[in-house]
Amino acid sequence: MGILRKTAIVASMGTARPVLNPNSKKARSAKANERSAKANQKMLKLQKAAAKQEATAQRRAAQTARDEAKGAKEAERNRVLAAQRIPAVPSSTTRPDVAAPAQPVVSVADELTKLAALRDSGVLTSDEFDTQKTRLLSVNPGQR
Repeated sequence: MGILRKTAIVASMGTARPVLNPNSKKARSAKANERSAKANQKMLKLQKAAAKQEATAQRRAAQTARDEAKGAKEAERNRVLAAQRIPAVPSSTTRPDVAAPAQPVVSVADELTKLAALRDSGVLTSDEFDTQKTRLLSVNPGQR
């Protein structure tokens, strides 16, 4: 007696193919292969996700290192600038009751010399020179 096989028509293709007995060795083997393929696909997805997370962690670590280096450079720059701005003066010689001059003292004669040079070079007109000269002499009448 031969093996009786059932056939099913595949709706999308319109072809007949044998339907396996669910308890047959081939059917069990096909299901095992299918489960194995699904497990392999799942494993690949997990590996891709792990690789993506690792790449993200490496990028973040590199960015953090760059930020720390930038911060260290900025701190060093600020320290150097602060040292240039504030001269080191021993605290025993500082006197809080004596104020330092706010601006350097410039004589009226020096200012007039500068104005005359600007007038001679053509930057100032004669009227502008006279206006500035009058302003300088009226502000400092005692320094003539």
